[in-house]
Amino acid sequence: MKNSIFFVILCGFILSSCGSSKILISYSSISVPEEGGINFVKITTDDDAVASPGFNTTTKTEITTHPAKSGISWYRYPVIDVSSDGKNIGYINHKNETTNVMIKSAIQGGGSVQRTFRTDVRGFTFSLDGAKLCYTEYRDGYTGIYMMDSQRGTTVQRISPTGSQDMGPSMSKEGRIIFFDRYEGDYNYSLWSYDAEKGLFSNYSRGYTPCVDPSNDNIVYCARYTYDDKVSITKKILQNQKTLYTSNEKARRSEIWKLDIENGTEELLLSDKSSSFSCPKVSPDGKWILLTGASKSNNGVWNTNIFVIRFDGTNFTQLTYHPGNDMSAVWSPEGKSIFFVSQRGTEKGLYNVWKMDFPL
Repeated sequence: MKNSIFFVILCGFILSSCGSSKILISYSSISVPEEGGINFVKITTDDDAVASPGFNTTTKTEITTHPAKSGISWYRYPVIDVSSDGKNIGYINHKNETTNVMIKSAIQGGGSVQRTFRTDVRGFTFSLDGAKLCYTEYRDGYTGIYMMDSQRGTTVQRISPTGSQDMGPSMSKEGRIIFFDRYEGDYNYSLWSYDAEKGLFSNYSRGYTPCVDPSNDNIVYCARYTYDDKVSITKKILQNQKTLYTSNEKARRSEIWKLDIENGTEELLLSDKSSSFSCPKVSPDGKWILLTGASKSNNGVWNTNIFVIRFDGTNFTQLTYHPGNDMSAVWSPEGKSIFFVSQRGTEKGLYNVWKMDFPL
């Protein structure tokens, strides 16, 4: 399979002063020339305090553009979702040292309603009928999957076993099966499912951020780490010292795979040595897959954009080119629009939920 990769161009400029240089990125623009013809609509405001997929409330640090990282695990989980009728958008809010799910009108805007009242919610999804809310919470050193009523927000059911590291829930069309990934250490993730009717767990293969095809519950798309044979040399400076040393690290990146869980077959859908991809989301008709793609600029800074690819691995297309991060994209119920999290349209580089037309 032949894929075309569009390299990220940072629309910033460099200022040199006292022998040092600093990269300044203009986030304030709503769109860039490469995105001509696409209509962008801002859904949230800066006051909504939308958390990025890389926000970690335990360390209180933003790590979404860490130039030393050889991997991109910081945006593993989606932080927004759309209700089945398309009227409401859910997002992760970070305020008062906590992160929780908030619900806001996707049509009229206005205020938000808090749906979870936890400490550290890190990702979530609606069931396709909109009745349930499935989310990930970090607690006591572990991450687990929880289920609750999306309207009342009262009774909470824990899905994950105690002591597990589970994230990235995705629900089957009828809501009976929940797929998720489990971290097993050393960047190893495995795909699991939970049958809510039978109370049974099943393990399938390697991968993370699974997404069930809404037109076929047996088809699951996921991201999967791979390691290049080539060994990269990374230079590091010890803190509080001037010693410069080198370490050998295998270049780690992320691919997109398609799994048929009924037949047990696996198919590599997208791979590129200069980029990494994650958070697949299948269109309502099952024909397109949304992706978050990450590439490294010549200045060593990661930048993320939104891509799509056909279910058969063709028509790979980059949709966004903004110098700020675009990520965590989801489909509108009719498949004609895309909601995503972006730093565009704000001078401070804050994240907001945006809506764009799907041009293909």
